[in-house]
Amino acid sequence: MKWFSIIALSIAIVIIGNAQEVRYDVGVHVFSDENEVGERVKTLLIEELEEIGDIDVVDPTWSTYKLSVIAIETKTKDRQEKTGDVAVVCSILIAYDNSNVVSLIPEDMPELRRQVYEETTHLYQEPIMGLYNDDASSIRTICRNIVEQFNINVLKEQRREERNIFFQ
Repeated sequence: MKWFSIIALSIAIVIIGNAQEVRYDVGVHVFSDENEVGERVKTLLIEELEEIGDIDVVDPTWSTYKLSVIAIETKTKDRQEKTGDVAVVCSILIAYDNSNVVSLIPEDMPELRRQVYEETTHLYQEPIMGLYNDDASSIRTICRNIVEQFNINVLKEQRREERNIFFQ
């Protein structure tokens, strides 16, 4: 009976230890052609991430997960003057080839294209997500959708993998 109690207690400790809340550290990196646009989008993304509850927003350099977003202020069709809207393109960036992410940035922004290409070549997370602002959506709504997709596609998948490892 003594051995049974020790074994039961050991199993209970292991289960309780594994049942503790797991927190995910996420870094938010916004590439933008305008600092104020980038800061506005980054602030909204961080607010939405903090709503999830089991996420700590940290410096992207040290984070396990990275939410990388391209935020570009839209221009008129002739690309001469800015409209004041923000077209947000979100990408949980891809393995090995980030050229399709760079291709989302207009060609008349070579500096931003170069920066995104150089700073995203090392990231390995899937899938790609593109969300564009249109007249029907506010920037907050777009950011909320981005965070929801990030939570579903990356964090929930990670949680599922952790559960599978635990129950094997």
